[in-house]
Amino acid sequence: AANEKAQLELAKKQAEHDEQLKVERAEHDEQLLREVTEAAKEAQAQAEKEALERASKAKKHRDSLTSAVQEAQEKSKSAAKPKHYAMEEPASPPPPILWEPADTRPATPGTPPPA
Repeated sequence: AANEKAQLELAKKQAEHDEQLKVERAEHDEQLLREVTEAAKEAQAQAEKEALERASKAKKHRDSLTSAVQEAQEKSKSAAKPKHYAMEEPASPPPPILWEPADTRPATPGTPPPA
């Protein structure tokens, strides 16, 4: 009887120990799950932040390319337009003639030559 009582006591202690191990394992698993979940949330937030930064850089690059293309198109249009000569400085007057041109009229008989 004492032997059976000792075996029962041992079995009871073993069952309590097994239950304690199950509880500790469950608590440990829950802690791991919380840590993994937190790490996943942080990784997701970091990935979103990096994606936003890349999108922002891409938008800035696209905007700068767009403005460069617009500038080039405007320069091209202005180069293709006819020049407005009225807007330019007026031409300087011709220099004064310092000599008298020769008389190139054909001579008619009976008229004296020019002096």
